[in-house]
Amino acid sequence: RGAESRAVRRGRPQNERPHPLPHLEGPGATPTIITTGEQDLRTPMAQSEEFYQALKVMKVSTVLVRFPAESHTTRSLPSNFIRTQLYMPSWYN
Repeated sequence: RGAESRAVRRGRPQNERPHPLPHLEGPGATPTIITTGEQDLRTPMAQSEEFYQALKVMKVSTVLVRFPAESHTTRSLPSNFIRTQLYMPSWYN
């Protein structure tokens, strides 16, 4: 299973898992696209939103793309998979 399961098995509470916020670089950092599923248990929506807001505060070019009815991937619904395939190339252009 994922990192969340390993952290729980090791007896570490979920709030003590490694978090990306202390590693942010600030202005000039790499532009970032955050894709997240509303049903994601590995990266909860609140963590994705927190990361997005921190990047915005630090003036990093970023966008948050939410996928309804998805977990950690975008393969559950064909419409979400197609949305990913269409959106990702536009982010890099």
